[in-house]
Amino acid sequence: MILGVIATLVVLGLGLTCHRLRQSNQKLSRTVGWYKKYYLNKQGSHLGFGSYHLMSFDGGKNWYQADGHAHDEVHILGPVDPALLLELQGMEALMDHVISSGPIHLDDPVQAELLTNAGFTIVREQA
Repeated sequence: MILGVIATLVVLGLGLTCHRLRQSNQKLSRTVGWYKKYYLNKQGSHLGFGSYHLMSFDGGKNWYQADGHAHDEVHILGPVDPALLLELQGMEALMDHVISSGPIHLDDPVQAELLTNAGFTIVREQA
């Protein structure tokens, strides 16, 4: 009899613990989803602009040039140069096209424009 009561209490305790863990996991998933959607970060190097560290806090509507320092501090230096942002967006469009459609064909004006928007210059040799 006592063993049955103890077993019932253990099962109820495990059920309550599982329920709380599931709720905690759902809340954490929503939080991570929010950060992935709104808190964006881009880092890299560009021939014309040098190294860059860009941050957006509103899902990519506004981008800021950031500078990391010691002790986990990040300084926001101001809005990003619009020309850099246009070239980065052009590069993303170019990469998306190549992933979905394969190599770029320079004879196609639409595909050649993808290269130009990404900051490339197409030089055609005269025959």
